[in-house]
Amino acid sequence: MGDNSSTEDNTDYQQIPNFTKFVIMLSLQVPSLLCYTLIFVFFFINKTIRTAPQNYALFIVLFLDFTIVGVDISWMISLYHTGSSPFKSFIFCEIWRFVDFPVWAICQILVSWISFERHILIFHNRLLVGKWRMICLHYAPPIILIVYVIGFYIYALYIYPCEKSYTFENVQCSYPCYLNYASIALWEFIVNYMLTTICIIIFSFGLFIRVLNSRRRLTQSRNWRKHSRMAFQTAFISGLFIISIFPFCIVNLFSLISYSDWTTRALEYCNFISYLNPLLLPFVYLISLPEVWTNVHKIIYRLKNRRIASLPHIG
Repeated sequence: MGDNSSTEDNTDYQQIPNFTKFVIMLSLQVPSLLCYTLIFVFFFINKTIRTAPQNYALFIVLFLDFTIVGVDISWMISLYHTGSSPFKSFIFCEIWRFVDFPVWAICQILVSWISFERHILIFHNRLLVGKWRMICLHYAPPIILIVYVIGFYIYALYIYPCEKSYTFENVQCSYPCYLNYASIALWEFIVNYMLTTICIIIFSFGLFIRVLNSRRRLTQSRNWRKHSRMAFQTAFISGLFIISIFPFCIVNLFSLISYSDWTTRALEYCNFISYLNPLLLPFVYLISLPEVWTNVHKIIYRLKNRRIASLPHIG
């Protein structure tokens, strides 16, 4: 996630050595990519999970975070290892920024939508009965949000009139020039990040409370286990986003109100921590999806049986 503070490059205030960032990200990237692959394979072979309404927007988030881990973080690892951008080209810098800024914002906004939509799926699922209701209330909102984010960043990164600068020794070749202008920078920070983080906190916490309060009534329903898993999955995923993004939002808010050295130093830590979000998301998702582990155990059991059956019999 790019640094949303409109400041000069702060290499003089570097608190975390590049080697430390390199080791941490590389050690997490490989198992994270394996986890994403396992999830996508499971989605592909399991039609029930693939077509479940609660997994529609979540699958988009997983795919986009997979892109961040596979592309964005790979370029960051290369920079931390060599000390400069993988390709010293202005075109590459623009591509890197577009891979980072819009994708981060889409994931953040979609998770806030997921936290809200789970209320509909659990407590007001009759609103989704019918083809057009399903389109308007389920399929269309994520698409509209994605179009908004892409349109915003096309304007901010490529159309907004400002003087662009590139530093090949910084992540995303330094921050985009639009962050120097309060109007568009504040819109991005408040709408794309601060409000969505608040929505995630309110909707996910509210969902958890509603499910607990409705436990006696829902326990009598056949869907109790599905609804409770849905609520706990939302809590796990929302918790990861809150832990990794909320500190960044708070420190960024302080830097916008009154910029100082401590905010510069704190932003480096918060920005680095935010990148742990896509790296850890597949593990959090797998923890909240017992069906995956059940299928993995079945596959391992079958492989063991085949291996035993293929052994030569003595006597």
